[in-house]
Amino acid sequence: MIEKPIYYMSAERPTVEENHFLLYIVSVTDDGSELLAWKKFTVEPTKRQVRKLTKFALNHIKQIQKG
Repeated sequence: MIEKPIYYMSAERPTVEENHFLLYIVSVTDDGSELLAWKKFTVEPTKRQVRKLTKFALNHIKQIQKG
């Protein structure tokens, strides 16, 4: 049983032929999963870009939980 959501990040190319990367942030709970944020990058995202999107998504979650 999951008491708190687990946040999962994935940055990958959908297929070898496609030349862009997708970064997904997903919340996983007992009830299922929910896509919180995603962004398309033309090249593999840097660590800074991943941190920036993660911070944005987690701040958004905190605001929703507060009220």
